[in-house]
Amino acid sequence: MKLNENLKERKMGYICLCIYALIFLVYIFFDGWSFEWLDYGYDGANQHFDFNIFSDMVWSLNSEGERVIESTNNLHNLVYICYYTGLASVFALITGNEWLKKGSIATLAFPVISFFSSINPFVATDIFTWDIFRYHFYFLQIFYDLNHICGMIMGGNHSLQHCKKE
Repeated sequence: MKLNENLKERKMGYICLCIYALIFLVYIFFDGWSFEWLDYGYDGANQHFDFNIFSDMVWSLNSEGERVIESTNNLHNLVYICYYTGLASVFALITGNEWLKKGSIATLAFPVISFFSSINPFVATDIFTWDIFRYHFYFLQIFYDLNHICGMIMGGNHSLQHCKKE
């Protein structure tokens, strides 16, 4: 595999790779999901770190035969498209691959929309206060935000470099 000749981009790629490795560790070992936190706070049954990666999901069927998930397993966080688009951007920075860079530009909308969709002015007492970031005080949401911000920075960097070429 050929490495990117632009040392600044490659260094940024390695930094983002370390951040994504940290995000991976949190995603794989933390049980928790946003709506449980909103309903139960940090006392919810699923708000903890554990090494039980596969078998701690609890669900049942209701009277209509629909599945009711009471507790998720650790792997549900990895089924998150922004994580994979971010990893593609990381590898674009490290390798300098033009196809990955264009893919990073094309998927830039995912982290942007995901980040701004969690800013909720409807729960704020005043939309001109920090209260609109109420949902961002949740532990896992902080890592979602880190994922989105890295994705926006990397995608923006690729867009800027692409514009400079033309």
